[in-house]
Amino acid sequence: MHHKWTELDDLAALYVYQFGEGTLTSAFLCDKLDIERGSLAMRVQNFQAMHGQGGLSNYAEQSAAIYQRFKSLTESELRETILNAIQLQA
Repeated sequence: MHHKWTELDDLAALYVYQFGEGTLTSAFLCDKLDIERGSLAMRVQNFQAMHGQGGLSNYAEQSAAIYQRFKSLTESELRETILNAIQLQA
């Protein structure tokens, strides 16, 4: 089944792109958001492309909007945003 990416999914990919395997690991995010690890890795490469670091340049408008809106958050701010959103969807 094809995954329909949400803004929260994109926030998770942005977190992994910017902060790597920080407090929120890829495994944790994939589990909580029901995303396959390979799909998350590809979305991370989309954020690399947006930042001019290679990656996969065929990215969604939603991903670009999330990047522009949240790229300046600190690790703790982005982590808190994601964890709050995960709690709201539960």
